[in-house]
Amino acid sequence: MNERNVRLDELAQWLRPMSEGIEWFDDLVAEDQSDVRRAAREASPDRMGGG
Repeated sequence: MNERNVRLDELAQWLRPMSEGIEWFDDLVAEDQSDVRRAAREASPDRMGGG
């Protein structure tokens, strides 16, 4: 698991404050923000048939 996915996982589990996640995301360049959004969508329970 890469660093980005670890951070997303920690944010999803509320192991990091959301304010830290927002700051991290805002500091990313546009292409990386797009990659993060894509990874978050792919990991969402709706895509796995849950929720």
